Amino acid sequence: MSDIHQEPTEKSSVQLNIIKEYFEMYPDVEIHTKDVVDWVNSTYLERTGKIFRDPA
Repeated sequence: MSDIHQEPTEKSSVQLNIIKEYFEMYPDVEIHTKDVVDWVNSTYLERTGKIFRDPA
């Protein structure tokens, strides 16, 4: 079980920044989870060469 108050790792920080980036690009827009997941997964893979996974 992970501790929600844990310091973020480099991996989780990169993941969080990508998620924030998506929402900053589409403020005040009703979005579908699938659209976010697809964009975040492809962006993370493109930037890191790795598959987006839970950082735990």
